[in-house]
Amino acid sequence: VTGMVIVTTALQDLLEKQVESAARRLAQLGLTANVDEVLARVSDSELSTWRNNEFYTYARLLMAQQKFADSLKVLKRLEGAAQAVRMEYLVSRAQVMQAVVHFQAGDVEPAMRLMSPLLERTARMDSNAVRIYLPAGETGRTLLQEAARRGLHPEHVSRLLAEFPPEPSPAQTSNLSECLTERELDVLRLMAAGLKNQEIGAKLYISLNTIRYHTTNLFGKLGVDNRTAAVARARELGIL
Repeated sequence: VTGMVIVTTALQDLLEKQVESAARRLAQLGLTANVDEVLARVSDSELSTWRNNEFYTYARLLMAQQKFADSLKVLKRLEGAAQAVRMEYLVSRAQVMQAVVHFQAGDVEPAMRLMSPLLERTARMDSNAVRIYLPAGETGRTLLQEAARRGLHPEHVSRLLAEFPPEPSPAQTSNLSECLTERELDVLRLMAAGLKNQEIGAKLYISLNTIRYHTTNLFGKLGVDNRTAAVARARELGIL
């Protein structure tokens, strides 16, 4: 099986929330949990060319595993490699995904600090600038909506949002509060209070891996893909 096939299949796994399957596939390419070792073995020249998609997917895997700092480490390396050879599309793609990682970690302000200069750059691109944002999915849409709310490049943002697919209908969650376990509700309440995963674990006396397990279940049941959206959906449904 070629590397391209492995990467494409791993990305599809991630889109289908099959995180463990994606991790097994990328491990075949040497993309394992030790991010520093993995990055030490690759050159910037490789990252800006034939291994760019491979490491971009690796960063998305780390994000799906809620290893946000590691994901950002990979994305910043991709950004630097692309900047060195002035590949604007790859620079922008890495920056969008960094904003997504910050947002999913519950850090909205760092995400928006990335979005402002990014929108300025993509506004100068051709009419297909939306291709930079579409891979970020619903989180990409949410980031653009937040940019619109803040008045960042309103005409450009409006055009980008118009090119996104229609928003999915809300999940059918009339009895959702009954579907959430007591521990999931505990995690959700602490998320709403602004606690990070380590702080939640300390409060509930459970491991970081267990927190990640509950968070993944919460996202699936609420039909969202990040902490901010989970809290917003729970409030909308009267769970919080």
